[in-house]
Amino acid sequence: MLTEAQRKLVRKYFLLPQLAPRGLATIFVLSAEMLLLSMLDDLVFQTPGAFLPGWIAYIALVVALTVFCCYAYLSPRLGMGKPAWAAIERARSAARAQAREQAKAAEPTDAARMAAAAAAGVAALGQAVGDAADAASAAYGISGTARYLEATNSLARDAERAARDLGVELPNAKRAGRIMMLATLLALALVYGAHFIARTASMRADSQVAAETISAITDAFEHRGYYVIGDDPTEAYDRDGYSVNAHLSDSGDDTTFVSLDVDNDGVVTEVSYKLQVDPARSLDENLARAEERLAELHAVVEGLDVPVAAPGLLSYGTLPDAFGEAFRAGTLYDDIYLNPDDLGSSEGAAIWCSFDTLPEEDWFDGMEPDIWLTLETDR
Repeated sequence: MLTEAQRKLVRKYFLLPQLAPRGLATIFVLSAEMLLLSMLDDLVFQTPGAFLPGWIAYIALVVALTVFCCYAYLSPRLGMGKPAWAAIERARSAARAQAREQAKAAEPTDAARMAAAAAAGVAALGQAVGDAADAASAAYGISGTARYLEATNSLARDAERAARDLGVELPNAKRAGRIMMLATLLALALVYGAHFIARTASMRADSQVAAETISAITDAFEHRGYYVIGDDPTEAYDRDGYSVNAHLSDSGDDTTFVSLDVDNDGVVTEVSYKLQVDPARSLDENLARAEERLAELHAVVEGLDVPVAAPGLLSYGTLPDAFGEAFRAGTLYDDIYLNPDDLGSSEGAAIWCSFDTLPEEDWFDGMEPDIWLTLETDR
């Protein structure tokens, strides 16, 4: 008779090798889940950067599963060479000898002989299946994973034979493997689930803050009669921020406008002025016209009462002298591009100014080049 401790050892040495390959499968499934959750985090919840707690949880789970797979193989592999298992093998040998003696003492009937033959056939079939599995695993012996699976299957079969001879009831390895996989996947899902809930609340709060700034900008320009087109953060969240364009006209004949970029903290981070150039006018006339329209647009921008990343975004509103000189010295077909290295900055806002046009041979009917003045920050 086996002690309870010995019965537990037989069950352990049967279950662990069965769970080992399921642990490897769980790592692959967990990696697929991590990929899916990361995609959701990036595309749907638009988390800036990587979600560090999620990656830490994933790495910790993979390490834990790897350690478990090693333990699930080494524990029975080494344990079956220890005295505790040797005692179980002796009990198994005694049980088999006793079973043979009882079989000899009992005079079998025809039905019993038929049942014994059937049992022998089943046992032979089981052995053949086991040998076939060993042969299949050996065929793939070049693979480390195949060798690992072959070794764990062999250990599980040894423990299963001992349990059958000694009458030990074995646990359901498939059920235990499913529970292990589901628990692992659920652990990672819970980490990301809590993050998604918090992220949803954060997105809603950020959208409201940005919407207030956009509303203030829109009201200021509409009050002065401008045609305003702007994003609505409450309808669609965008981690890259939002923009508001105030046009001098809604007819499309005049493309002059000012654009303000607003981040999710409700802070204005960039201001761009687009000033239309009329090819029918002279360079001096176009420059004077552009300065006049810039002053008109800047009068509204300068009066805005909204958070800004740098005061210069609202306070600066003139075409740089260097640009004016370059514009007068050129033609309608010569590009001009001046960056902060040429123009510097104003109260924390870097200054860009350009004249966007095409070479004369590439011009087409209705072509209208533009002057751009852009003020931006590093935010």
